[in-house]
Amino acid sequence: MLTWIMFKMKSKLAFAWLKKNALVIVLATGILGLMIYQMVTRANSEKAVKSLMDQLDKARQDYEKANQLHREEILRREQIEEHYRTVIDDLTKKYGESVARLNQNKETRVRQIIAENKDDPNLMAQRLNSTLGFTLYHPGETP
Repeated sequence: MLTWIMFKMKSKLAFAWLKKNALVIVLATGILGLMIYQMVTRANSEKAVKSLMDQLDKARQDYEKANQLHREEILRREQIEEHYRTVIDDLTKKYGESVARLNQNKETRVRQIIAENKDDPNLMAQRLNSTLGFTLYHPGETP
């Protein structure tokens, strides 16, 4: 029975001490809980930070790759445009030369027709019309 009385007395004493120092106990328990939470989540937060940094590096690499492809595409387009301008200039020059040559050939042919057909104006008109591609003079018309 003495043990029971001792137990009862010590329990009352402990309860009184707990009642008096309840705030300290709650704060100590909270701090201890936060420390345990921090230790548990710290490893996960380091993993999360590492994962985010890896994603950032990958995004930078993708961005650089896209920029490089864009620069290459612009360079390729400029080369194509330069080639296009060169070809167009060459064709324009060749066309001008061909037109000049054609005009010289037609002029030579017209002079030849006139020289061959001085005596027959109707035959001259027919040949000039067929050579030039349009009706210059209708045979039988009086000018």
